[in-house]
Amino acid sequence: MKKRYMIGIFVVTAFLCVCCQLLVLFLIPRQKIQKKCEEAAYFYYDRYLFPEALSGIPYTTLDYYADCILVNLTYEMDRNEPLKAVICNQFYADENLSTDIELMEAVFHGVSPNQMYGRYWHGSIIFLRLLLCFVSIPSIYTIYTFLLFLTLVLCAISFIVQKEYKLAIFLLFSFSAAGGFYAGLCLEYVWCFLLMLLFSMLSVGLSRKNMGYLYLLYICSGVMTCFFDFLTAETLTLTVPLLCVLCQEHPKLLIRNKWKFTCRAIALWTISYAGMFILKWSLFAFTAGKEMLSDITGRVCTYMNGNILQALENNRCGMPCFFLFVSAVCYKKCFPKEKKTLYAILLAAILPIMRFTLLSNHSSIHYFFTYRAQMATIFVTLELLYACFRYKRGEINK
Repeated sequence: MKKRYMIGIFVVTAFLCVCCQLLVLFLIPRQKIQKKCEEAAYFYYDRYLFPEALSGIPYTTLDYYADCILVNLTYEMDRNEPLKAVICNQFYADENLSTDIELMEAVFHGVSPNQMYGRYWHGSIIFLRLLLCFVSIPSIYTIYTFLLFLTLVLCAISFIVQKEYKLAIFLLFSFSAAGGFYAGLCLEYVWCFLLMLLFSMLSVGLSRKNMGYLYLLYICSGVMTCFFDFLTAETLTLTVPLLCVLCQEHPKLLIRNKWKFTCRAIALWTISYAGMFILKWSLFAFTAGKEMLSDITGRVCTYMNGNILQALENNRCGMPCFFLFVSAVCYKKCFPKEKKTLYAILLAAILPIMRFTLLSNHSSIHYFFTYRAQMATIFVTLELLYACFRYKRGEINK
């Protein structure tokens, strides 16, 4: 695949994402979402901002704190300065108030925005602003949950139609084990899972037809993940689609060297994901002033400056890593000649662990949603154990 095509797909995808956000801002003025934003403010008001979907289970914690900020950002976007609104992401904040009170102040008292949240794209505002024209926040949670469930079912069905039954089973099991069903109950969580399922379906199809398009797909995935997500379980949009390609057994699979393919796919996704961040930060510094870069770099350093062991413990890495290790040892004994295949899928499996290590402070604090990235680890464990099981039954030779 030529570099100019890769650069071109990055530029086109980024451009379309920004244009969609600008278009929604032009078509939907604040007056159209005023009523539903007021209802949203009442919904969040005086409510515990980190409720547990299942009482007593902290790993089902929702994040109304972040959702209040997102609604605040959506409400404060000004169509009179559209580019600045998209780049700077202004909202009202007060260090002495909780985010639900800040939203009340912004919506009911018309307090001017005084903070910028420019380090993320907040692309989900596109759909949130559109939905707030018609439905309330509780209904949006219902819509997101239904959409997530529907996309999951469609993804599983697409695998079954292509006779990749094990992929459908592994997907459903790992999705459930990682608490994926709760993602629809938070405005910020759901997009990573939706993108993951979408790109998983597309990856399996393209892997049998055109490898060049498959690589371009990973570039699109990196760009769109950065645009829609805000560091929840972002690696899922890379790892799960990648594993769906590596673990399929279709005879027309175009991949010959799985290790080389894995390294290239990870590199393309990472470069496009980081490139989209760099683009946002550059535009933010150009629009709001270079001094804003120091705030961003300070935040990034804070995210990385944490206790690694605490981060791994909080994200419940012990048991998934243990089973991954055992399954890898068993696989290596059963298939001593398949080292590259083993290393390829193991690399995808440990990417979440590497993420927790790199962003240790962020992962330690926000463990209640970052741990879901280990869906990939569970997926790989299932694949390795299944291969060993088939070998013991004599269905696969060394």
